[in-house]
Amino acid sequence: IDIVLDVNEYSLVSPILISTNKTTSTYISRTIRTNFKYTNIYLELDAIIPDSTTVIPYISSNQGYTWEPLINPTSYLINGNDQTFRYTYNNVLSQLTNIINEVGNITQATRNYLTIRIDLNTKSDNKPIVKGYKAYTT
Repeated sequence: IDIVLDVNEYSLVSPILISTNKTTSTYISRTIRTNFKYTNIYLELDAIIPDSTTVIPYISSNQGYTWEPLINPTSYLINGNDQTFRYTYNNVLSQLTNIINEVGNITQATRNYLTIRIDLNTKSDNKPIVKGYKAYTT
């Protein structure tokens, strides 16, 4: 197991959220070169997601060239005072990913990089808040 990113409410300057008068927001982490090639991604995301809002995490294994949504999370309440839930994604990925090589051609390579993207959306006055996340690769 390679703990790639650990971003919690204490290491964030502020929570990941949607600005006033906006309906969407996107957070993109820095790109990390992993210690090992990987085909599994495990993401724990701590968030408040009210009705009429969504939080959708994506991963990129090719430094942001393409994005893959993480799907089918499990969830449980971790703070009843503000209704913070931990959403856990455990996704199996293909062994190879598309990359752009030095001359601009698309080729395939093993997964050695990880970038996290989190899209937040709302259709009401409610706003989702992401307090932190951890990403593991195997």
